Amino acid sequence: MLATESMPMKQGVSLAHALCQAVADDAGVRALFLKGPTAGQQRLRSTTHVSGDVDVLCLPEDLAAMEAGLRARGWRLRPVSTAAREFTTHSVTYIHDSWPCDIDLHTNFPGMLADPSASFEALWSSREEHSFAGVPAMTPNRTAQFLVLLLHGLRSPGLARNTHEIATAQTMYHDGLTDDERADLRALVVATGSAEPTQDFFRRVGDPIDVPARPSVGYALWQLKTGPSRTESWMLLALRTRGKQRLRVLFRAVVPTRADMYADHPESAQGFTRLVSAHRHRLSRAARLAPRAVRQILRARQALRSTQPVVPGRLLSVVEDAGANSRLSHSSPSRTTAPMVAPHAAEWTDDQQILFVLPLHSPTSKVLALRDTAAALWTLIQDTGTSPEQLASAACLHWQIPADTVRPDVEVFLSQLVDWGALVAA
Repeated sequence: MLATESMPMKQGVSLAHALCQAVADDAGVRALFLKGPTAGQQRLRSTTHVSGDVDVLCLPEDLAAMEAGLRARGWRLRPVSTAAREFTTHSVTYIHDSWPCDIDLHTNFPGMLADPSASFEALWSSREEHSFAGVPAMTPNRTAQFLVLLLHGLRSPGLARNTHEIATAQTMYHDGLTDDERADLRALVVATGSAEPTQDFFRRVGDPIDVPARPSVGYALWQLKTGPSRTESWMLLALRTRGKQRLRVLFRAVVPTRADMYADHPESAQGFTRLVSAHRHRLSRAARLAPRAVRQILRARQALRSTQPVVPGRLLSVVEDAGANSRLSHSSPSRTTAPMVAPHAAEWTDDQQILFVLPLHSPTSKVLALRDTAAALWTLIQDTGTSPEQLASAACLHWQIPADTVRPDVEVFLSQLVDWGALVAA
């Protein structure tokens, strides 16, 4: 009675928001959901835009608990190349074989140069509640979301979609924000340490913002990471190492492992010819961008000389979950007592043909795909409860068929829901 369906991205993203909120609730930590479908509801993006991942911001000290909760539900770290592991310090990405979307756990957002905890608290103080598949969760309010989207665009300004996002923000700053929202935005920019990364934006909209006379170290490093390639990051890493370690860094910058090539250039896994072509394209692009990278490095080093060296790389160590191999087990409901509907999230497809139901505390993160009879029975359960007798009677009236005919199907369906964690013992 349960359908086997691939989950559309739109519904997957909505349910993944609900799942992450359940993980945060179970761990007793705060989570803030960035961008995603909320941006459309806040009139900051097109409502037809469908995200391919879920961005969750938490405090640095809460990252381990969020990771443990996802691992306990069958999620795992996305395999990444050495370069991605070294240079991506603000987030970790989780994937699941049964889900179409990624989950990015952030402890900071690129371009917010203040202490990560201070940035989180500033965004948290500007939060508002939204519902994802029926589960309430916190997101930045419209003004804070505007800043998040702006910084996201500024992170890779050379990409066409980001250029469009920045241009849209420039228009919206005057035409779409109120005076109070603009004032709140500028205050939030200061609170999150985003003044330097956004200074060109505010200058272009004719509303300059104060920045330090000398660029900060954080801003210099941020500029390196906004380049069109990782050339600057590789150069900086080489400059920070010595002896044999520097030689190893330089060698891997030029000759990555095959696994790293597959991770960064998936097309290279399609055969030796594609692999050689990807290597050639990579080296050609690096050579073309090297002069710009050198200029950026020199600017960064001027700023870095005034303070302690900042070692690039993974600032957040992933804490291994001691209970990763353990799994929660559902108690079998008593056959004499009707089970209860477990906390869940539910999302219909746009054509109302399939209802995806996610038991929020299931250890597997499995999503039920209900269609036709199963979807109708689930809807009846919300009205009548899980008693086989009452559900069979309701189904009898719904389909105008004898109760004895539908009762066996009802019992099978309830049993399946118990097995999948959608129903639990009363």
